[in-house]
Amino acid sequence: MPEIQQSEFAPDVMVVAVSGQIVLGRECQKVEWAIEALIREGKRKVILDLANLTHVDSTGVGIIVTACGKMAAAEGELRLAALQPRIAEVLRIAKLDRILAVFPTVDAAAETFAADHPHA
Repeated sequence: MPEIQQSEFAPDVMVVAVSGQIVLGRECQKVEWAIEALIREGKRKVILDLANLTHVDSTGVGIIVTACGKMAAAEGELRLAALQPRIAEVLRIAKLDRILAVFPTVDAAAETFAADHPHA
C-alpha cells in the first residue's frame, strides 16, 4: 500500500511523495485520488517524488500514466522525480520514459517549472 505525503515546494509547485508500493489493489488508487484533489484545488505544477517507491506493477504504472493524463487534461503538468533504478527500468521497458517527464531529483523537476515560465 502506498503512503502519500504532500508538501509545497514553491508557492505554485506541489510535491507528492509516494513511498511503499503501487500495486494491484484498492489502495493503489490513493495516488490517483491525491492528484485529482490537487487538480480540484487549482494546482497545476505537481512533482511525484518516487524516491521511496519500492515496487510498481502494471496497475501502478497505469495509475501513474492516468494521473499524468488527468493533470495534462487540466492544463497542468505532473513530473516524476527520484525514481529507484527498478522503477526507472519498468518505465523504460514500457517505453513510458519517452512520454513522461522524469527527473533525477525533485529540485531538478522544480527548476524546469521555473525555466518553462520564467516570468510566471
